[in-house]
Amino acid sequence: MNAFGQMTHDDVLRVKLEVLRREHRDLDEAIQALEASARADHLTLRRLKKQKLQLK
Repeated sequence: MNAFGQMTHDDVLRVKLEVLRREHRDLDEAIQALEASARADHLTLRRLKKQKLQLK
């Protein structure tokens, strides 16, 4: 950050990257939980996996 408390371009990119990593991690956990359940919805699993790949 600069002296006025504004974020630099690099700071903004770092924050965006961290948000994307967190979303990717959350999707991975959701996929694992669905796969572990006996009543896994294959369509939902496929949608989550596609969304996870788009974040990558």
